Amino acid sequence: MKNVKSLWADMLFLIRPVWKHGKMLVILELTGSVIAYPLGLLATVSVAQAVIDRLLAGGTMATVLGVVGVYFLVYAVSWLLKSGVHSFYISWKQEAVTRQIDKDIFQQALRTDYRWLDDPAYFQRLTLALTSYSGLGYNALRSSASFLGGVTGSVAMIGVISQTGPALALIVLFFVVISMLFRMRSSKLISERLPAYTKVVQREGYVSRIYQDPGRAAELKSTRLPEKLDKLFEESTGEFTKIYRNIMNRDGLLSLCSEWTTRLADYAVILYAAFGLLTGRIASVGVFATLIASAAALSNSISNLASLSYISVEVRESAKLLRSFYELDSPIENGTGQPPAPGAHALEFRHVSFSYPSGDFSLRGLDFSVAPGEHIAIVGENGAGKTTMMKLLLRLYDVNDGEIRIDGQPLSYYDVRALRKSIGVAFQESHDYAMSLRENLGIYTDADDKTMQAALRQAGLERLENALDTDLTKEFDENGSVLSGGEKQKLALARLFAADLGLLLLDEPSAALDPLAEYELMQSLMTLAEGKTVVMVAHRLSTVRHMDRILVIDRGGLAEEGTHEELMARNGIYAEMFRKQGENYKL
Repeated sequence: MKNVKSLWADMLFLIRPVWKHGKMLVILELTGSVIAYPLGLLATVSVAQAVIDRLLAGGTMATVLGVVGVYFLVYAVSWLLKSGVHSFYISWKQEAVTRQIDKDIFQQALRTDYRWLDDPAYFQRLTLALTSYSGLGYNALRSSASFLGGVTGSVAMIGVISQTGPALALIVLFFVVISMLFRMRSSKLISERLPAYTKVVQREGYVSRIYQDPGRAAELKSTRLPEKLDKLFEESTGEFTKIYRNIMNRDGLLSLCSEWTTRLADYAVILYAAFGLLTGRIASVGVFATLIASAAALSNSISNLASLSYISVEVRESAKLLRSFYELDSPIENGTGQPPAPGAHALEFRHVSFSYPSGDFSLRGLDFSVAPGEHIAIVGENGAGKTTMMKLLLRLYDVNDGEIRIDGQPLSYYDVRALRKSIGVAFQESHDYAMSLRENLGIYTDADDKTMQAALRQAGLERLENALDTDLTKEFDENGSVLSGGEKQKLALARLFAADLGLLLLDEPSAALDPLAEYELMQSLMTLAEGKTVVMVAHRLSTVRHMDRILVIDRGGLAEEGTHEELMARNGIYAEMFRKQGENYKL
């Protein structure tokens, strides 16, 4: 009983989004199975007896045509409620509902806490949600409707059979129950082997994703990586074949037993009805015909009750993963305050400590402040915690200890999504998207064309200033413009130039540029950032010489701070890093 309740809970979980976006679809699907299906069965199994009885009573052809017409009308109504509605409404509505469910999943992905991106299992759940949630929901709906239709159809047929041959209903039930037991055993077999099967499929999927990733194409073509991947795929394929063959062989035997049990029920019905007709226990040929048809219909209806056993394994495993996606906890509590007012912002890190889920501390007791309109650079060795500071300012993570403030208010005060939208960010790995250049530039604000064109010139993308309607990438347009890595970084900065944001966070914004292009872009950036607060993470120390202040992060803490000249005079960590980088440019 516990398993049955759990199964129905999973079914309802999968059906819920279909109901949210397609209430009429659900109602019509259930109506077609629960009402129209048994109605059609009654019309089909009764028409022969009605015609035979009319003929034996001396009825004319006109009478027979009238009887057939009435039954045909009943059948036509049942067909319209089931197959007709499915053909002319449910089929296209299902596609529309699928897209609405996908949109809900996009929103859930946005709400999911950023820290889950560090968990590979998260992407498995997200992929399952996007590729299967709507399909599983509709399959669960159809299986539930089929099951309920099996219940009402069985009740209707047992009612017909019991009027003249109640023992016949028991004979059919006996064989069909045995058939269902075989099917349930088959379902359990698949459930037992599913974890191993899933693991193998995941490995094959990993290899497939590698070959589909454009960023890995050069490495695939220039190294022995394909040999390693082919070996992994072949091993997975061999294991998959072994597991699948074992499942199919045993499932095939169980399916054969189930099928033959059902056929035995059909032949038992024929023999029972023939015996009843010969002994006079069945009054007429018409009743005989109805019994034969009703028994076959009952067998089919009861078989529908087993529809849940076929989907139960898929439902339970998939519902488990999908639930875990929708129930991912988020420790970040949303604030209610309005975003910071326009203009430059003040920042404060008050004894901030932070560690990732792995437990290693990235920041320890970090304490500094930034005045409104000040331009600061954050430098340090790899792994010092520089990018982590950016993520904390965006509140992608919450600090473990201490507090971060913007304009005197803790980050937790602000509505988190509004806060993020008020901050301009240029990440080291910049992206363009398969939409027009205008739409790519407008991810912060809908600026006018003149402002966007000026932003492109200032970012060094003069060649595109008159191509705002040109699609970027060739995803949907073979004439789309393809940007280089450096141009993508320039595009990221152009987005900031086109927006009027008081706080700019720059994470290696010129890493993909050559030194000359970097110099020119940084000059433009500093000019346009006048009156704005700028926090820039940098590895190339030549880009930070003219910043108002430089913070040197070492082992998660603030080791040094000051201007370039002050830090060089101190002859500490910064001075050593600067000299080492300078040596790389000496001949």
